Amino acid sequence: MQIREFRYLVSKPQATLPVAGTVYNVDCDLGKDGIIGIKTGSMPQSGGDFVFASNQYLKWKHILILGALLGEYGERPLMDALKSTIKIINQVKNNIHLSQLFKKDQKIGYVKFEWLKPIPLITGSSFYTITWPGINYNIKFEKNPIMLPIKKGSIIGYIDVYNKFFTKKIPVRIAGMVKKPTLIERLKSILRI
Repeated sequence: MQIREFRYLVSKPQATLPVAGTVYNVDCDLGKDGIIGIKTGSMPQSGGDFVFASNQYLKWKHILILGALLGEYGERPLMDALKSTIKIINQVKNNIHLSQLFKKDQKIGYVKFEWLKPIPLITGSSFYTITWPGINYNIKFEKNPIMLPIKKGSIIGYIDVYNKFFTKKIPVRIAGMVKKPTLIERLKSILRI
């Protein structure tokens, strides 16, 4: 489906091909529930089969559902496969969601320097992703080397959100300024130790 020409051909009710001539698509589900192809098949040994692609939208996010229904038996195996595909797509649509994992300027922790009160750390951007039951995410924080002074809003690291499907880096900003400690502040921090 990443090949434009292939995507175009499987979405048409008929196509004219070199050597084969005009070929008709028996996929009567084209256009229903976002179905844009791909291939039907039916044999007595394997039953009715349908490899399908369906365009869906979750709020503003486009998703492509790809699937294969194999081995549908009965009086009308191919028609049953096409009908069952609609049920599968609706089941998938009802179980996927667009979720906000992080909101821009969300407080996620604090940084502490001996001579200052704790300063909040905030996310530098929002992050939305597709979620479904059973999906897991790994989250870790990667800090940048710290050089004083630090300006308010500077990126001091990144939150890595990842799993087997994607990796995303979300910048982490400091919500306040950090000046270099004065000589007195350095001496006080040494004496506290």
